[in-house]
Amino acid sequence: MSRTAKPQNGRRRFLRDVVRTAGGLAAVGVALGLQQQ
Repeated sequence: MSRTAKPQNGRRRFLRDVVRTAGGLAAVGVALGLQQQ
């Protein structure tokens, strides 16, 4: 991860990655929960 990028662009990319990761984890959690029932 390079810190040479502008703070706004880096922060926006970071937030987008966090949202994507959170969405992926949530989808996996829901899938596992549905499989267990």
